[in-house]
Amino acid sequence: NWLRENNLGDEIKGAADAALFARLLRRAEAGDSDALYATGYMLDSGVGVAADAARATRQYEAAAALGQAEALTLLGSRARQERMDAKALEYFDAAAAKGNARAFFLRGMMRRDSPKPDYAGAYADFLRAAELGNPDALAMLFRAHMRGEGVPADDRAAYIWALRAMRDRDHVLSVGIWSDCEAIAWDLGPAARREAEAEARNWPPKRQR
Repeated sequence: NWLRENNLGDEIKGAADAALFARLLRRAEAGDSDALYATGYMLDSGVGVAADAARATRQYEAAAALGQAEALTLLGSRARQERMDAKALEYFDAAAAKGNARAFFLRGMMRRDSPKPDYAGAYADFLRAAELGNPDALAMLFRAHMRGEGVPADDRAAYIWALRAMRDRDHVLSVGIWSDCEAIAWDLGPAARREAEAEARNWPPKRQR
């Protein structure tokens, strides 16, 4: 997330002091959206300052109002938990427009799990999330190809996405994939399996500059 990418995650966990919070708070008060999000995180966690959920939420909301993608995604998650789906989608749309991988993933889950599922829209979101580095999306792409959700059912494509998802064997969504993957591998046969495995290794895609 933003904290790790900006080398603040380890600082927060390691130093965990009031000086860091005070420094970030000065930036937040000057209108720095990333600092607003970071101070919200610290207030939520009680790191460097007494925990204050209400104040943390105000910091997140101020960051989101300035377009901070992590804050938008977090507030979207909260809205979804409270079953405020329209509001959640509004937040996810805004964060996705800024290229936030988790926002794409969570919007995809909303589309997939809707009473009237939009599998094609969900697949597009999962694919973009995967391209942006979200590991959860790899498992969902596997399942989409297995079940024919948003794309034609395709064992070879499912096998490729399964292999990509299982690179992180400890990841929660990789659990349960292995048995399905073995069955597909058997059905594909040696030659097709080798071709699929070579394609699976060609990931992530090279990003255009």
